[in-house]
Amino acid sequence: MRGTLWTKLALSYLAVAVLAVGLAAFLFNSALSREFQAYVEETQRLRDDQIAILLGSIYERDGRWNPRRIRDVLGLGMMSGREIVVLDSEGRRVADCWDSMRGMGQDAQSRMKRMAMICGWGWNQGRRVQEGSPSRAPSPGVPGPPAAREGKRTIPVLAGGRRVGTALIGPTGGEGIFSMQDRSFRATVNRWLWGVVFVSGGIALLMSLGMARRLSRPIHGLTEAARRLREGDLSQRVKPVGRDEISQLAGAFNHLAESLERQEEFRKRLTGELAHELRTPLANLQTHIEALLDGVLAPTSENLNSVHEEILRLGRLVGSLEELTRAEASSLTLKRKETDLGVLVERITGQFDPLFLEKGVRLTRSLPDSSLCACLDGDKISQVIGNLLSNALKFTPRGGRVEVALEEQGGEVRILVRDTGVGIPEKDIPFIFERFFRGKNGGDRAARGSGIGLTIARELAQVHGGRIEVKSHPNRGTEFTVRLPLCPQDKKKSLGVPRGGQPRE
Repeated sequence: MRGTLWTKLALSYLAVAVLAVGLAAFLFNSALSREFQAYVEETQRLRDDQIAILLGSIYERDGRWNPRRIRDVLGLGMMSGREIVVLDSEGRRVADCWDSMRGMGQDAQSRMKRMAMICGWGWNQGRRVQEGSPSRAPSPGVPGPPAAREGKRTIPVLAGGRRVGTALIGPTGGEGIFSMQDRSFRATVNRWLWGVVFVSGGIALLMSLGMARRLSRPIHGLTEAARRLREGDLSQRVKPVGRDEISQLAGAFNHLAESLERQEEFRKRLTGELAHELRTPLANLQTHIEALLDGVLAPTSENLNSVHEEILRLGRLVGSLEELTRAEASSLTLKRKETDLGVLVERITGQFDPLFLEKGVRLTRSLPDSSLCACLDGDKISQVIGNLLSNALKFTPRGGRVEVALEEQGGEVRILVRDTGVGIPEKDIPFIFERFFRGKNGGDRAARGSGIGLTIARELAQVHGGRIEVKSHPNRGTEFTVRLPLCPQDKKKSLGVPRGGQPRE
């Protein structure tokens, strides 16, 4: 148990559970004791008041205090665990419970003592009535001592609406308001309460261990997978369970691992593609130059042109790589200004008209009647549109059609390039924007180009805060959509209706 997450979680859950159960038990016990004491006090108060009323009725019937007649009341009080002293209106003692005891026979006294011991009245700890010593209590008419009033409640005795005496009533033997039965009841409740605390603590311990294990297990799995991922095993994945935050973390980890694995595959493929792209022209150059040096080939214009073409091919490849690097860093070099996108699209498509005418592919435009302006770098967006048009021309056969449309939607500009070419296989769509990726459609390797045109287009769109989307169906054509945000002041400009389906050619 070395401070692991499992240990910390288990101890924290257990501590919270024990604290909650202990606090609840303490509050419950305090409330129960307070309410039980209040109940006992109220019950005793009502009984004491009844005794005082009974004494008053006896006095009213006799017209005077008759100690013999009130002994039965005092005996009744003793049986309920109450010690009673009756004083007259002058404060002199009339009788007390010990007078009642003296009036009983020895057998009755013994039974009362046994009852007192059973009920816990504690007479043996208080004032005793010794057998053969009936003169222990003061005689009637003698004022009650101050000690007789200690711990007793003073209740006036009324007869006919006037006060005729006082009843001093309190617990027997100085044991307080709680009898043995009361204390036994409280002890039983406390035992049950502690039992509930211990049982709840045990259940809390088991539940805390289970919850800690359930929470720490996926985290441990994530930690182990991350460790192996750090060591280079990019195939590591974890299985998300449920929909909580840990499951979301597992999903994010899997996405990260997939991205790293895919990037590693792209890196290896990029290295291979780049080596191949450089090896082929370099090998051709080496062969031609060696043949020229050995005299196998004559230094004619045709042979020198072949060497020159290979050099140009290397230059184009290096230029493409430099262009891609610049595109990735374009966010630092953007020269934004307000640009009329309709004019920009018109100019770019006009430059491609001869190429489309030469191949026999129809190029159309669908532009808004009114100007649509945005804050962007016109040269770089021209490069994006040019790359998409070049791609569409390359993969659209003779007799096909390519359409360029410009529109506003949801506070952004959409530039659409649709063609009726060979389309893109569904399995290739997620990879078409990766460096040096070239699909199998479209003829030989040279016709498919270097494979970074779409990568450059995506990078340039992203640095403008936009994105490129693609939809394609094999043998039915492809549609690229460039989404660019409008500047805040441009959002107020209205967009005209396209030219009634009559595109310019």
